[in-house]
Amino acid sequence: MVGYLSGRHYQPLNRYRTAYILNVIRSLDEKELENESFEALSGEAVPKIFPQDEAGQSMRWGKFKTKDSRIIFDIVGTKVFPFIKEMNGANISAFSRYMQDAMFLVPTPQVLQKMITGLDELYERDIKDLDMQGDLYSRYDGPTAGADAKR
Repeated sequence: MVGYLSGRHYQPLNRYRTAYILNVIRSLDEKELENESFEALSGEAVPKIFPQDEAGQSMRWGKFKTKDSRIIFDIVGTKVFPFIKEMNGANISAFSRYMQDAMFLVPTPQVLQKMITGLDELYERDIKDLDMQGDLYSRYDGPTAGADAKR
């Protein structure tokens, strides 16, 4: 069996973990959008999730998802992933314990791009108006299995 780090095989368990983390990243941007909307309507200040400088805003899903796959790979791997690992700081929560030993294991920019596109399509077409995300992980079995072969 060829190891996924060679870029020829991306293990299903790693796809699920990555899908979960990408879902968290997407959800954080959605929450920030809701907070911004509430703040604009109410005039009441709401704590920000992302830093308000240019680098912090570049970590938002809506800002990076349409960029070139190599740029996305760099942003997610070197900025977003470390940011969400440190989000809770010293607070001990289930999320911080899960993220404590997490590693960014996406083998290629193309695989990451395919996962991001698939997640967006899932939300926009399949579960946009539903209050569930049950098919999220099973969606990554087919679409991403061959994505890294197209390098």
